[in-house]
Amino acid sequence: MRSAALIAQMSRSELLTLLRGYTSILTKPPPGDYEPANGLGFVRGVERLGVPVLRQTDGQMGVGDPAGNTPSAEATQLPSGLAIAATWNPDLAEEAGAVLGREAYAKGFNVVLAGSVNLIRDPRCGRCFEYPGEDPLLAGVVVGRFVRGVQSVGGIVATVKHFALNAYENGRMQQNVVIDRASAMESDLLAFRLALAIGDPGAAMASYNAINGDYATENHWLLTEVLRDRWQFQGWAMSDFGAVHSTARAALAGLDQESACEADRIIALGGMALLNGALPALRIVARVALSWMTGDIRRHAWFGEALARAVEAGEVPEARLREMARRIVRVMAKHGLLDAPKRNKTVDVDRHAEVAHRAAREAVVLLKNDGSTLPLRRNLNSVAVIGKHADVGLPSGMGSPAVLPIGGNAIRTGRGRLALLRAGVWVPCSPFRNIASRAPQATVTFADGTDIREAERLATRSEVAIVFVHQPAREGQDQSDLSLPLNQDALVRRVAAVAPCTIVVISCGGPVATPWADAVGAILCGWYSGQRGAEAIAEILFGECEPSGRLPVTFPKSLADLPRPQAPATSRGREGSSSPFDIRFDEGAEVGYRWFASRGLPVLFPFGHGLTYTRFHYDSLAVSCEGDKRLARITITNVGDRQGLETVQVYVENSGAGLASSLRLGGWARIGLKPGEAGEAAIEIPAFVFGRWNEYAGCWTIKAGPRRILVGASSRDIRLECVCDVEDATAPP
Repeated sequence: MRSAALIAQMSRSELLTLLRGYTSILTKPPPGDYEPANGLGFVRGVERLGVPVLRQTDGQMGVGDPAGNTPSAEATQLPSGLAIAATWNPDLAEEAGAVLGREAYAKGFNVVLAGSVNLIRDPRCGRCFEYPGEDPLLAGVVVGRFVRGVQSVGGIVATVKHFALNAYENGRMQQNVVIDRASAMESDLLAFRLALAIGDPGAAMASYNAINGDYATENHWLLTEVLRDRWQFQGWAMSDFGAVHSTARAALAGLDQESACEADRIIALGGMALLNGALPALRIVARVALSWMTGDIRRHAWFGEALARAVEAGEVPEARLREMARRIVRVMAKHGLLDAPKRNKTVDVDRHAEVAHRAAREAVVLLKNDGSTLPLRRNLNSVAVIGKHADVGLPSGMGSPAVLPIGGNAIRTGRGRLALLRAGVWVPCSPFRNIASRAPQATVTFADGTDIREAERLATRSEVAIVFVHQPAREGQDQSDLSLPLNQDALVRRVAAVAPCTIVVISCGGPVATPWADAVGAILCGWYSGQRGAEAIAEILFGECEPSGRLPVTFPKSLADLPRPQAPATSRGREGSSSPFDIRFDEGAEVGYRWFASRGLPVLFPFGHGLTYTRFHYDSLAVSCEGDKRLARITITNVGDRQGLETVQVYVENSGAGLASSLRLGGWARIGLKPGEAGEAAIEIPAFVFGRWNEYAGCWTIKAGPRRILVGASSRDIRLECVCDVEDATAPP
């Protein structure tokens, strides 16, 4: 085997070289055949044996280098991970992943730190926009296909992250998640398992947090018993940047590679300071500079000289060291990194923009549409477009997933990374211009909404007021609540009070509160919609295409209804300002819609919700066993007067089956129909949906008994149901 032959020729120092990463912020990468844009980090190769440098970039929404501020740093900005999940379209997720893979390869990277699989356990999490929702089946399938797309490009390795149970950003390096293992396997780890099985990523990135007392990077149960032994994962386990806390313990637990440790002061611990003002930022930068000059940071690498000493002392066996390196080289060989051809710098940006456009269009969720407010007529006389920067662009999420879009930032941010972090990235796709082009007879006016009286005056004189509101979100900082900042809730209320018709478009990283919902005619959720988001939204507003997005996450009515109404203890500002603390996931596997359903709690907008411009009738549900597969067949008829696409959802209710969670998504199918047309949706329900994870046996255990099969347009809009019997059985992990 090629990797084994290479490892056999390596000295100990060469093996160690493959196990320790650096950040491109503080250390210049080795020269290559093609100099990449400013990536996040790198791992040195073994030049004499033809093992290349691993050049890493962030990439959940595109090739990440938002602070580069140069044309070479620009990349196609895809819709956010949550938006991709809102399409419920695995094929499109794979296409989006391929866009990312092609552009990363063209820029000189060979490792893309993308494939975020964490479930949204709290809508206040700052990284909700990266994550694929709250259901493990939907999340695992969508991210698995996204990863498959990334790696469909030769010479590129993708990851899944953040492994695991990384549900909060505040205090992410101090938090210890407390959860029973069975519940973890039935929720977050199930999503990871599916993503790994479908996408076959080259690496899994361990998260910052601890799980049941052990950091993820030192968690033997997580990295060895589950990832390697049960799931037979053949890739390598890498750390998040600055997430390693030990040498021998981490190596023996199953961690193979330490990502750049220098970055922990700047990225992991200093990120909050950069956002809280200039003085905290200067303090962090000064401390980092001092540590760098004295060599403290460079000496702090757990997998650097410290690992060499641990091997020499017998604390880490030589065989384990070789296994760590072998896993990395084996993946490099499998994905063509050892013999990749010369890179083609040319990228078909138009083709990639079209993929981003389709993803944005299919992600838009029509939350409300009273009295057929939408679609709008093209012969309107007057339209008011209101909202911050809605004349030039739409916002994006910030942090490591941020992307400098093609065309650059739509707003002026000043120079430097700090200015960018504080102002954010706004994608240069103008809602105002896209709306104006579709209402050629109308007088279309704009107000940024900061002066509410001006917005009221425009709305009073207009047939329709379209208000664009946004929720900023970023890595490293959770939301304090779900309200919109910058007085936007008051803006919507005041405009709705005077406008003949008000439509609200939400650009968000996750669920938001809508206290004005009853006062407006229609609400669109556009998420962070990427390179062509404004065009996609305008097409739906004017009925050029049908809304087809469905919520991958519940919009709660009240924070009081969450499993943790009070957000867990937080860490803000200076390094070391907070001690370790526990976060108890007492909800177990009852995440999101399962939690609300099990307690009979009302919600604002349910999981799976999304309206269309037509109506669908469900009938003729039949559930059958075909071999070892259980299929639900449903007949759907479009009984409206427009073509439309329905996402038929199957849920299994396991009440009385001894399960931690009684309601589970069992599958879905997207079916497009013309007016009067009927079609059949055939949906396979995985065996594990009927079972409970048995930690002792290491498999899913299915108890015999009746199960209710529920079919509908959302988790709360059930149209058909039946009962089927299952027999005692087991299913593999």
